[in-house]
Amino acid sequence: MIKFVAIKSARSFGRCHNCRRRKKSCDKQTPRCSSCVQRNIECVYPDKRTHARSSVASRSMCEVINSQLLPQRPLDPLNTMLNDVERQYLHNVKQYVLSSVKHHQALKFLLPLAHDNKPVLYALCSWGASLRPEDFSKGSSLLMKSMRLCNQLYGEVVKSEVNVSQQKLLELVASLTSHVIVGSSIGSSFAWGSNFFKLCIVYKKFGLRALKENPTNTDFTTWLLRSFFYHDVLKLTSRRNFKTAFPLSEYKRILDHENSLKGEVSMDQYNPLMGCCVELFLLLAELNNFYDEYSRRVEAVFEYYNRLNPLLDTNDTNAQYEIITGPEYLEYESARIEFHDWLDNQSRTLMDKITSAKPNLPNIASLEDVQQNEILLTYFEATQVTLQLFLLSKIRRMSSLDYEVKGLMLHLFSAMRVLLNSSLNPYLSFPLLIAGVVAAERHDRLTVKMLYLGILSRSGETNIQRIWTIIEELWKLNPDGNRHLDWQSVIDQLGYNICVW
Repeated sequence: MIKFVAIKSARSFGRCHNCRRRKKSCDKQTPRCSSCVQRNIECVYPDKRTHARSSVASRSMCEVINSQLLPQRPLDPLNTMLNDVERQYLHNVKQYVLSSVKHHQALKFLLPLAHDNKPVLYALCSWGASLRPEDFSKGSSLLMKSMRLCNQLYGEVVKSEVNVSQQKLLELVASLTSHVIVGSSIGSSFAWGSNFFKLCIVYKKFGLRALKENPTNTDFTTWLLRSFFYHDVLKLTSRRNFKTAFPLSEYKRILDHENSLKGEVSMDQYNPLMGCCVELFLLLAELNNFYDEYSRRVEAVFEYYNRLNPLLDTNDTNAQYEIITGPEYLEYESARIEFHDWLDNQSRTLMDKITSAKPNLPNIASLEDVQQNEILLTYFEATQVTLQLFLLSKIRRMSSLDYEVKGLMLHLFSAMRVLLNSSLNPYLSFPLLIAGVVAAERHDRLTVKMLYLGILSRSGETNIQRIWTIIEELWKLNPDGNRHLDWQSVIDQLGYNICVW
């Protein structure tokens, strides 16, 4: 199980976190000790217990990120920006969220920014408030305050007709990203959706390369771009927004995918889970784009159907015969043949890619804990099966009673049970959704419910409840599970814009 050292610790403050965790000696060199340099991993030193009070000048985004991954100065400047209750909310984030596997990477970047970026600061406070059900409304107010401040900056940057400074662009992207992450965690469709689509506009205006090619803040900008990628491929939105915001070639460049396959670089050295499964996430992006094209082709075929169907609604056999043998119907039939041939070829190709996908072994090999390696591989297998079921149920429209679907579902159940009590529990949202979609029989649906309650008890994120709402709605519409339902239509009906990351 992956464990991260919290901000406050009763142990020695000499060694870096990685050396202390591995119980190895540390030469205490900054910014990275020789052990971390040799292992090519991030080196983080714990905060000291006491700090001398000093005045803090306004810092640029570069200075904030390049100092230390965790704030190395006192939080005293925040005393003038937050009241006692808000400071407690921020403390909740550091105490309960920072240590989580899922959000540790985000907070190690966002917490230092809270000193200089008010939208990020109030977004984190709202997150801390949402951890207590009785303070959820206060958290919503703080999040709206944060979004109002961000909207002002958004207007300045997007509508600007002059060159925007790199610092202001990074400040905006960091603010929007914080809202996307918080909105996803607390299950706010409005907060996640509105800020994610604003991020799309910003990235399309300035280009992903504007951040990728930034000579400073390499770790920070890389994290921002990768975070956007994960939210893009794991989003649950209306049908018209299902396609990825950028071509896969752009995302592969961000992820250094080509070099990683050659073993030259680590895919995501700060997040072994995502690095392990990155090939599957790229395939999920392909599936999303495939579904987008599938939907457009289906609509084209239905245009023929809608024109011809009223003409066939007659008891006159001769009239029906003339229509069936007429040129327009034969054209409709040719369009159907072309569509089904295309669907069969493309789906088989994608299924082959999914089943032949391999985990990113360099990242797994860098972890010393054998048990954790097995957990990562189990998650990879669960995600692999999830993509197979996604393809069969959403695009090939196979029934949940089909034996192939049932067999894959049972393998998914088995993997999820293993992961349920692991540190990767919070990452089971997407597998849970697909398991709920394909579960037809009563005992299988009870298994899905058991898995949902297990995830909820460990992660506690409101977002998982939104996913459960989708599953319950599907089961109401198909109580016996004996017919296929386009579950995308349920998402459209609910009007959800959420992420299953």
